Amino acid sequence: MLALERADVRRFRAVARRAFPNGRRRPAPPVRITAEGDRLTLVAHLGEVVLALRTTAPARAAGPRPSQ
Repeated sequence: MLALERADVRRFRAVARRAFPNGRRRPAPPVRITAEGDRLTLVAHLGEVVLALRTTAPARAAGPRPSQ
């Protein structure tokens, strides 16, 4: 499971909103999330603009993992 900090998601969303001209509302584009070690990358293609955010994954909490 990938964990994201709420602040990172809000920051990504705020920049994505500003990428649309004249503040027009559009359906949210798909966002690709990848993990490499402790680094997470969020990428969205917004027409002629590609928006990306690279951040460090939050530390996992110590304790047992829930059964699936």
